[in-house]
Amino acid sequence: DRGYAWREWANGCRDNYRTWARGAGYPGPFLSDAFLSQPGDVPAVSLSVAVVDHQKEMIGILYANISLAHFSDFVRTLSYGRTGKVFVVDGGGNLVAHPELSPEVRSTAGVSLRYFGEIPMVRRALSGVFRPGLFFDPSYGKTVISTYSSVPGSRWIVVAEQDADDAFSVIRGYLAAVLILAFASVLVSVRVFSLVSRETAEATRQHRELVIISETDPLTGLLNRRSMLSRMSHIVEDSESSGNPFVIAMFDIDDFKMVNDTYGHVFGDLVLREIAARSVGTLRVEDLLFRWGGEEFLLVVRDSDLARGRAVAEKIRRVVGDTPISDGRVSVTVTITLGVCLYRGDPIDRMIVDADTALYEGKRAGKNRVVVSED
Repeated sequence: DRGYAWREWANGCRDNYRTWARGAGYPGPFLSDAFLSQPGDVPAVSLSVAVVDHQKEMIGILYANISLAHFSDFVRTLSYGRTGKVFVVDGGGNLVAHPELSPEVRSTAGVSLRYFGEIPMVRRALSGVFRPGLFFDPSYGKTVISTYSSVPGSRWIVVAEQDADDAFSVIRGYLAAVLILAFASVLVSVRVFSLVSRETAEATRQHRELVIISETDPLTGLLNRRSMLSRMSHIVEDSESSGNPFVIAMFDIDDFKMVNDTYGHVFGDLVLREIAARSVGTLRVEDLLFRWGGEEFLLVVRDSDLARGRAVAEKIRRVVGDTPISDGRVSVTVTITLGVCLYRGDPIDRMIVDADTALYEGKRAGKNRVVVSED
């Protein structure tokens, strides 16, 4: 009902259900590649599994985002000998877990996933060629002996490697690594769920909570205005380097003061939360939605031209206005007006002014509509 059907985790889950075709047991789960979960740019993966009824009809999807915080602790336990280690990459070559490195790279430009596609064995694995052997690893400046295995039901790859000198001097350690790799490919999806349930270290937990608190609107759960200002420079940099434009849209709730005055601020808070939830449900993972202040919201549609940005805005307008909002006693139809602006190299402050101007043009024209700045 809220636009999740096209998400990768939903499509992957449905494909697994169709492949299963009401066979024995249950449909296999869908395990995604790594991504930066919002808010906080936390490295994570998603896992989804079909929920079936007694007639083996698919009636829903159980879905979870899983932080990778503890996964490296798990692969650290798979280290062997003096130099042997196991690490995991996803189907895009991004690091999922490593005994010595974190999956993300934090720099002045922002946060990104650590790319391992240039490691010789990873590059060979991603191309579908299985040929274990000796490789020069540029990240360590050493020759290593390496092999890999795919994780069933996913695009993940588990790589085991060891310094060549150490490997040939301790053959038993190398054989143990191969056995560990075989078992790890089967157990990794189960172990990751048990590992993420453990408490993180107190200092890490407190730091993460402070980041989330400082960047999240407590009422709607959306990113707040402060987090938007800290992210826009990275979004502009990505757009200019890739050549892909992006679109912003300012929108607010039509006659929201009347809703508060008529039904009270508690119901008004419910309206804000429901509009936030409906809007987020229409967006891709890479798109961002912020609570700008009061009843105003700011949308960023990345890698988008003006036509697609207008379409996304129109979809949000329909999703909000087509279904009344109810608390069980009162049911009210609420509409929104949106102003859309395309990034053309202007300062972000200028874009926000243009989108805001388009928004108020929509208000003057009768509300409940999308107005494009260029129009």
